[in-house]
Amino acid sequence: MNARNAYKILSKEYPMHKVRSCLDYGKFYVFGMVPLDVEDNQRYFSGTIMPAVDKKNGTIFEYDITSDMDAYNRAKVVKVKTFFDEMV
Repeated sequence: MNARNAYKILSKEYPMHKVRSCLDYGKFYVFGMVPLDVEDNQRYFSGTIMPAVDKKNGTIFEYDITSDMDAYNRAKVVKVKTFFDEMV
C-alpha cells in the first residue's frame, strides 16, 4: 500500500482533519493531522500519539512516535503534497 491509499483510508476515519506530515516506518505509515479549521501556516501541536495505517491490511491504529526513537530516526519522510496532489 502506498501513502496516498493509506491516507484515503485514514481520511474516512478522520473526516474533520487534514494531513500535514507522513512518515514511512516500513510496515506502516504515521500521519501528522490537524483539524480542518487550522490554517496551513498556523502552528499546532497534536502530541506524540498519531494515527497510523498498517501497509499490509489497512488497519488504523495509534502510534506513539517517541516509543522507539531509533525507528523514528530511520523513518522516511513522505512528501504529503505529492500524494495529495495525485488525489485531486
